Amino acid sequence: MFLTKLAKFSSKPTNNSPKALFKYLIRQCDKLPKGAKEHYQFMIKQSFKQHVTESDPQRIKQIMERSYEDAEWVLKKVKHFKNIFKSIYIFLFCFST
Repeated sequence: MFLTKLAKFSSKPTNNSPKALFKYLIRQCDKLPKGAKEHYQFMIKQSFKQHVTESDPQRIKQIMERSYEDAEWVLKKVKHFKNIFKSIYIFLFCFST
């Protein structure tokens, strides 16, 4: 039960509505470091305000797909840097003693 809820929390929304996308992206920001979290939350809100008048369904779909790709890219980048800094910390700790 807990794993199902966790999977729902971190996976893409099943309904492809802009509201579901917004909630998903804001939740993904919780995985970012503090400074980046505020930056990306602000950018998400601004982007939604900018595209609120969009009426073409194809364009909306394109924007949403790109948003998912961008979110995935940012999270991978942050994870990569965390791993690098963790490795450097371990390396420095091992050779400082």
